[in-house]
Amino acid sequence: MVKNNISYKTIEGIPSEKLYQGLAKLYYSLFEDPDLKFFKQRSDEQLKSLYVLAYNDKVLIGFKIGYPYN
Repeated sequence: MVKNNISYKTIEGIPSEKLYQGLAKLYYSLFEDPDLKFFKQRSDEQLKSLYVLAYNDKVLIGFKIGYPYN
């Protein structure tokens, strides 16, 4: 039997550079044609953003980003 060690964390605002690097790496691995420049620009512009991060043990395995639009 495999033990599931998934945990969740939320971050408000602009992520730290270390967290951004982890997000960018995961983003790049998930999407067929990732635009990291757009991803970084959008991350830096959205001051009222909310990041929901999923970790398996201490490895980032997923994320969801929400922010006001118009």
